Amino acid sequence: MQKDMKFTLPENFYQREFPRELQDLYHLQQEKTFREHYVYYDTFDWRLYSKSLVLCSTAQTLLLQSLDETTVLARAIIAVPPVFL
Repeated sequence: MQKDMKFTLPENFYQREFPRELQDLYHLQQEKTFREHYVYYDTFDWRLYSKSLVLCSTAQTLLLQSLDETTVLARAIIAVPPVFL
């Protein structure tokens, strides 16, 4: 199974010689960057974490994920982020 890997490089990275050498070996592509703000929730006794789960919200979405953050188990659209769960 092939997995795409992405890295954040310094702003002037593409103006140096190093990428040209890499382009002979790998496909390099400059992409737009973006930021997303996540808020993570758990109980005082870390109940979710002990079950390898993560509950977080971003924008208007609440996500329940496995701790490896690759599998979304549940998703809910929310009007206002919760203050206390």
